[in-house]
Amino acid sequence: MAQVLWLGLYTPSALEWRAALDGAYGNREFFGPLQEKAVQVVARTRCDAVLARLAGPDQYCGRGRHPIFGSDFRGKDEQTWGPPDEELGFDDLQHGRVQLQLWRGLGLRQKGGVIPIELIRSRIHTERERPPEAHWYLAYNGKPEQVVTARQWYETIVHRWGIEPANRFRKERLYAELPKVRQAESSDHWLMGMQLIEWQLYLARTAVTQKVLPWQPPQASDQLTPDRVIQSLPGHFSQIGTPVQPVQPRGKSPGWPQGRKRSVPEKYKLTAKRRKKAVQVSKNE
Repeated sequence: MAQVLWLGLYTPSALEWRAALDGAYGNREFFGPLQEKAVQVVARTRCDAVLARLAGPDQYCGRGRHPIFGSDFRGKDEQTWGPPDEELGFDDLQHGRVQLQLWRGLGLRQKGGVIPIELIRSRIHTERERPPEAHWYLAYNGKPEQVVTARQWYETIVHRWGIEPANRFRKERLYAELPKVRQAESSDHWLMGMQLIEWQLYLARTAVTQKVLPWQPPQASDQLTPDRVIQSLPGHFSQIGTPVQPVQPRGKSPGWPQGRKRSVPEKYKLTAKRRKKAVQVSKNE
C-alpha cells in the first residue's frame, strides 16, 4: 500500500498510470486506506466474493432508520448480479475472444459504510468449447474526474499476467523464499542475488548449447526460457569451472579463525496477542 501511495504522490499528474496487483491485495484492509487518494488500482479477488450495495430511497419502508445496505452482490449467484454498467466483447491476439463485464456502485463493508469499488468479470478464449473459468477483479478509481472503462482496466490487468510467471520461477527454481534470515538487510541482499542470477540467465541465452529432452520442442536461441537455460548449463560446467573451494577432508576442518570475534545474534521475545474481554451487558440495557 505504501508503494501505491508513493506513486500517487510523486508521479506527475499529467502521466496516466494504474497499478495491477495479485489476489493478496483484493480485500478491504488494502482498499480501505486508499479512500480519497488519487490512485487507480485493480486487484484480483475470489470468484465467490460478496460485495454490498448502498440502499436506495425506494427501500425505506417508512418506519425506523433508513437502511444503509441494499441487496448483496454474490459472485456465485448470478441472480444477484443485475445488469452490468458496461459490457464489452472483442478479439485479442493472445487471449482470443474476450468478454468483459463491469459493475459500478458496489462496495466492501466497513463499519456501517462501504468502500466504493468497481467489480470486473473477465472471460478469455470464449471461442473454445470449454473456455477457462472467469476471473474477478476489484478496481478502485481515486480520480472521479477520469472515467476508466472496462477495456482500460483489462489492459492494466494484462500487464500483470506477465509478472506472475516470473514470480513463480523465482520461488520454484531459484528458491527465493528458502532462506529464513533475521535482518532486513540480509533479505535485500538475497533478493539482489536473485536479480543478478536472472540477468545472467537472460544474457546466457545465445551462449549456451541447448539441451532438449525427447518430449520438448527446440526453441530459438534468442527466445530460450530461463528453465531451458538452466537445463542446458550442466554441459558448460567443465568450461566455466566453479568458484566453490575444494571440499575439506573429514576431520581436517580449519575451525574458527583465531582472533575473530564471535557475535551473538539478537533475540526477540515472542509475545502473544491478548484477546479483548467481552463486554457484559445487563438485560435491562
